[in-house]
Amino acid sequence: RSHYNEGGANDWMITEAVLPVSGDSLIFYSNSSSSDSISLEDTLHVYVSTGGNAIADFTTEIGEVVSQGYTNIRSAYSLETYVGDAVYLAIVHHGSASTTDLNDYRRVDDVLLPQRQVLQNPVVILSATSVDFGSTHPGYTLTESFTIFNNGGSDLVITDISSDNTAFTLSASSATINPYGSFGVTAVFAPTAGESYTGNIVITSNAASSPDIVTLAGTGYSTWGGPDEAGYLWVNSFDDGGPSFSWIDIDTAGATATDITGDDSRASVVLPFTVEYYGVDYDTITVVTNGWIGMG
Repeated sequence: RSHYNEGGANDWMITEAVLPVSGDSLIFYSNSSSSDSISLEDTLHVYVSTGGNAIADFTTEIGEVVSQGYTNIRSAYSLETYVGDAVYLAIVHHGSASTTDLNDYRRVDDVLLPQRQVLQNPVVILSATSVDFGSTHPGYTLTESFTIFNNGGSDLVITDISSDNTAFTLSASSATINPYGSFGVTAVFAPTAGESYTGNIVITSNAASSPDIVTLAGTGYSTWGGPDEAGYLWVNSFDDGGPSFSWIDIDTAGATATDITGDDSRASVVLPFTVEYYGVDYDTITVVTNGWIGMG
């Protein structure tokens, strides 16, 4: 069932791989929930793919079905051209744009297909062949997951799931996946320095494609920088040699500062010494309630 919407629908019904034999056809029934003028202009499209089952693979249209409203339509499309080939079939409702009939829909039912292609050997399908964790501070972690599918007719025995970079660790090191089953793997990225990391998850199994690879990438934020033209370096608390700090909760101690109305209130603090900063001597600093400190 595919509903109309303001931009027109784009709903796909895609089969698994099927193996047509002589005399096979794709057969289905369809109707509409309405017989108004918009519904009577609505069209279903039927595609076949000999490559894959991604939407972009369906470039060959083998038929169209124009709605007859409430009337149930039987549609049949010969697959004689594809006898002996593994093919994917798709029924698509691109849909008529409608702003008033959003509860109306196009329905497809009683789909009859050729026999499903059954592969005797295990076949590895990965939900992702690359994972980018993004960026985090050293000492922190980011987590991503992917799924290993067995699209074959016998057990997929995975003897090893490993990472070739210790910055990336995995939730499992082996698995056995039943025919047409799946297994989820969680990967954790834990940078130890401010740099870019790459790696590979290597999946070793009894499938013909073994070893299967998932490429990994992540970045640790830099913990220091410089020197600049004046010779200054900076380092933050995420660096092993950086400053240490601790949060101090003042809710239960001290007096209430009634003149502070936001997180950008500021005050000058006189220093007991002079600090040279970019060639200028300072004996005061400005402290802001949001944690910022500046010279002068």
